[in-house]
Amino acid sequence: ACMLLVFTVIHVVGNFLALFSGPDELNGEGYFFDRQVWTGGFGIIKDPPLGLAEEYIALALLLHVSVALKRSWDISMNYCLNTGRWNM
Repeated sequence: ACMLLVFTVIHVVGNFLALFSGPDELNGEGYFFDRQVWTGGFGIIKDPPLGLAEEYIALALLLHVSVALKRSWDISMNYCLNTGRWNM
């Protein structure tokens, strides 16, 4: 959760500063991030579609969703159908 918060803050600040720097600076930033071939794919894939940070965020999101679904399932299974708590 802390990594996602830090990522969001840095991303928002970067986008805000890009408003004042102009299109050349923004294109340079995009070029820089596209050329980071040493990250992503965990060294297995030659041209990975995602960088290491994007892979980490995707895995964190999948973990977050799976834990939420598991907790919801465990809590909901304790209710009987006639309690009405299954009505979503």
